[in-house]
Amino acid sequence: MFHKYFTVREANACLPEVKAAIARLQTLEREFESKHLLLDETIEEGDRFILEASLDFIDLEARMVVKHLESEGILVKSIAQGIVDFPVMIYGKPMLLCWHQGEEYVSYVHGLNEGYHGRKHLRELLENCEEDD
Repeated sequence: MFHKYFTVREANACLPEVKAAIARLQTLEREFESKHLLLDETIEEGDRFILEASLDFIDLEARMVVKHLESEGILVKSIAQGIVDFPVMIYGKPMLLCWHQGEEYVSYVHGLNEGYHGRKHLRELLENCEEDD
């Protein structure tokens, strides 16, 4: 299903790179929005061309950052909110470790179809799994 599965330790080790990538993506998103507004107000054809080219480069850089993270097995879920997932196998079941910008460590997990709102603290999930055994 996924080309890579992480351990919690591996996901946490990736956080410095992930934090920098999310911060860069958020900056690019703000730059894109700002220049897009300027484009709407610009009448001169030469100026419009420069702004359009700039927007293309911003978009290209953002796609490259996301593609790099995805090549590492990291799933970008929301740039604006700073949410990424790391595929993990827990008791033979594929799940997603979930990190939200501002959290110190990867501490949450959710099922493949549950999303951010279905996330549970890892401790809670592991305690429930032990009770089921």
